[in-house]
Amino acid sequence: MYNIGLVVGGADDQFSYQVSEGAMKAASENGDNLFIIPVKYINRTEESRNDPCQKFEYQYNFLLTYALSHSLDAIILCISTIAYRSERNESMALLKAFSGVPVILVASKEDGYASVSFDNTVGLRAGIEYMI
Repeated sequence: MYNIGLVVGGADDQFSYQVSEGAMKAASENGDNLFIIPVKYINRTEESRNDPCQKFEYQYNFLLTYALSHSLDAIILCISTIAYRSERNESMALLKAFSGVPVILVASKEDGYASVSFDNTVGLRAGIEYMI
C-alpha cells in the first residue's frame, strides 16, 4: 500500500475533477491511499487579488506545504495547471522541492520526470471531419 499525493489546481475545475476521479479509481483498485491536495495557482495576478470572489484563494497554496512536509511515497503533480502563470524557473523550483520523492507529471513533460499525457488530436480531427 502506497501513500500518494495528488496535487491539482483546484477542486472545482473540470480538469482537476477528471484527474482526481481517475486517480481515486486507480488508488481504490490498488488499495493505495490517495491524498488530493488542491493548491489553486502559483503567482496570482493583481486582478485576481482584487477580485472579491478570489480574495482568500491564496490560502490553498498553504496546502502545498502539506505535500512537501509529509511522508508520501509518490506525488502526482499537475504542474501545468497550478503553475501556468509562473516562469519556468519557478516551476522547476517547485519540482525540485519534491526531491527524494518520485514525481509523476500530468499533462506536461520535463526531463528527468515521469509524465502522463494525452493526445487529443484524434478527437479534434474527428470533430472537424464531422463538421465538414
